[in-house]
Amino acid sequence: MISHNTNGTYQQYTRITEDLSQEMAYLDSVIAQVHQRARRDQLFFHHGPLVCFTRECAAGWPVAYVSPNVVHLLGYRDTDLIRNAMPYSKLVHPDDRDRVTAEVHACSAEGHETFEQEYRLVHINGEIRWVYDFTTALCNEAGIITHYYGYIVNITTRKDAEEQACQNRQLLQTMIDTLPQAICWKDRTFVYRGCNQAFATLAGVGIPENIVGKTDDDVSWTSDSIDILNQIRQHGLEVITAEQTHHPESRASSMHRSSRITTCPLHDKDGTVIGILSIFDDIP
Repeated sequence: MISHNTNGTYQQYTRITEDLSQEMAYLDSVIAQVHQRARRDQLFFHHGPLVCFTRECAAGWPVAYVSPNVVHLLGYRDTDLIRNAMPYSKLVHPDDRDRVTAEVHACSAEGHETFEQEYRLVHINGEIRWVYDFTTALCNEAGIITHYYGYIVNITTRKDAEEQACQNRQLLQTMIDTLPQAICWKDRTFVYRGCNQAFATLAGVGIPENIVGKTDDDVSWTSDSIDILNQIRQHGLEVITAEQTHHPESRASSMHRSSRITTCPLHDKDGTVIGILSIFDDIP
């Protein structure tokens, strides 16, 4: 039996009970929201492009956890990788394995909390998957790394596009290297961005790759070609400042040679002049 006394004890108990009920209701609401967010995040990692991994800091990095969507990336079920504690290193392409291992060891030894890598993984059917890897090193209270936690995402399409673009550039370079005319191109600041073999020989830089990043002042021009250089400079200045669509053909002569020079602007997709292309060849 509750005693009603003059000091209001009953009323105090009632208020405390009401406060506790409100607090419990609030906590229940917070817990429900947390569970809802957890389910949403779980769905994201189960069906999204990011595959989460937790790997033990041990030989081969045994898989301690992997999100279920790994099956879409590599063909393995998460339960198989976890139950068998499959070494993550076995998933890495053999040609990348030593590099990836060395990078992980180096980042760990240098105390990096996070690090990024790009490498190839091998699908269960033998196909290759390029991935971007963002990893966080997890340490115990003594500061010793126990696990590596992070995510990987498939970048195979990007890598394939980069490889195709590289092959296209190599093909184009091969084609222009076979031309007898000397060809070079510069950006708006008159820095060389490329040339063909004929121009590289004329400029005395050996191979086209050696011209990239240089200016005319960085090239050791011979007295036989200095007049040609001056003509190219003048053409380039006119094209950049006037943004002409085409520079008419002109001629430059030195003591030992006479050359025909054509310079035209290079445009980006919006039509803005971003550089110049110069073509010249000797006139008999």
